[in-house]
Amino acid sequence: MKQAGSQAKAQSVDLLPAVNADADAAKQSTDVQTLIGRGVKGLIVVPVDSKAIVPAIKQANAKNIPVVTVDLGADSGKIAMIVRADNVYMGTAGCEYMGKQAAGKGTVLNLQGDLATQNGQDRSKGFTECMSSKFPGITVVSKPMKWAPEECATQAQTVLSTQKIDGIFEGSESVCLASVQKVLTTQKKDAKVGESGHITVVGIDGSPAGLDAIRAGQMDAIISQPLDLYAKYGIQYVKDAMAGKTFTAGKTDHDSTIVQNGESLEDQRPRRPSPRRTWTTTPCGATGPDPQAHGRRGGPGRPRAHRTSTEEQQMTEAIVVDDVSKSFGPTRALADVSLSIAQGESRALIGKNGAGKSTLMSILTGLVAPDSGSVRVLGATGAATSPRSAASTSAARWCRRPAPRRTSR
Repeated sequence: MKQAGSQAKAQSVDLLPAVNADADAAKQSTDVQTLIGRGVKGLIVVPVDSKAIVPAIKQANAKNIPVVTVDLGADSGKIAMIVRADNVYMGTAGCEYMGKQAAGKGTVLNLQGDLATQNGQDRSKGFTECMSSKFPGITVVSKPMKWAPEECATQAQTVLSTQKIDGIFEGSESVCLASVQKVLTTQKKDAKVGESGHITVVGIDGSPAGLDAIRAGQMDAIISQPLDLYAKYGIQYVKDAMAGKTFTAGKTDHDSTIVQNGESLEDQRPRRPSPRRTWTTTPCGATGPDPQAHGRRGGPGRPRAHRTSTEEQQMTEAIVVDDVSKSFGPTRALADVSLSIAQGESRALIGKNGAGKSTLMSILTGLVAPDSGSVRVLGATGAATSPRSAASTSAARWCRRPAPRRTSR
């Protein structure tokens, strides 16, 4: 919510305090109806259930109140825009990481979300279709966990007790992590990353507990939800809709595609970004240039993870980079880079040569100007125009290279 609040302020939108349904679909419908009664001009909703939210959406439609939903749409009713990540791609990213770790062989457990929901279907589809086409030597055992921790435990207990499993894909790490880890511990199959007998575990979401599990070596990779983009474009679309703007399917000006989704339109983040596309920092200090996931062993080919809003609420941002891009002739060095670093934090930027590390540092310290996007250092908005102006905001750069040895004769 902090990110939504920051975006609302930046875009001059008066945002009321959020209401929390606490995963209760009936309460969420009541909350929306209460807000409609208070005379709100627009609504941003993260649906608990795409079917249960329909009456509330239709009530807003009847009052001509534009509705923007995030992460999930509704079975019917008019939504001005659904802001949603490509869940098929997130499943595919998990498959690619898992398949490489398993060297293309073995058996993996796919803990599917609720297959009655679009996200549950899409994540499982991305994972299983990728495994079938790219890693045919891997057997996939798919079991529905229906977004319920107890189902994660039941399915994991049954499968791990009867089969040799080399990897586990959690359709939602925030749902399955604790219960699956307990099963692994009980069955003495909880060897950590790098240890003999380790079972590769990959999940989707990026919760604080998930990032802790990455640090502890209990999980190998997490494919994150793009919380920063949900906030930015959720606010932007509701603002535009309240102003009477309408939207059409097709390419957007922010590197995504609007597609038809039932009665509504959906702004879907790109399916397959370039390996250089986006960098983001994580609380454990590692970064990766891969498409949307963060692996415990950093570097190329690892998925990325976002710091979560819960952690960000406890910190003050010192450096904020928002959708920065930079090209040198035909070479795209940075594309839509976003990150934030809190005061007092240390972060490492890790990647192979040509991944864009030096270019980003040069932008922060005024040596290079970005082609697009924004930079804020200690509250000062705008990229530095020179090393001197960067130094005025306490931004500096040290290049640690061995000094040439002098010899005398």
